[in-house]
Amino acid sequence: MLLIGKSLEIFRCPLKASTPDLEIPTDHGIISLLYKTASKYGVKYILNGTNVQTESILPEKWGYGYYDLTYIKSIQMKFGNKK
Repeated sequence: MLLIGKSLEIFRCPLKASTPDLEIPTDHGIISLLYKTASKYGVKYILNGTNVQTESILPEKWGYGYYDLTYIKSIQMKFGNKK
């Protein structure tokens, strides 16, 4: 149950901050699980790609901070209740 509380906190912070990138926790969770699963089963390579036509529809300054750790930490520090 403690893990669920921590997970929910990760989803609450972008909501409280009213950021356009609400999918930050989901994106990071999927990638983390992908790497953990690959490690568990000895998969050496992960192929990744995106479709620029369907994924890059926002202006650049509106929502591409999901890989910026400083940005993510600042949202957590300002709007989160846990460290």
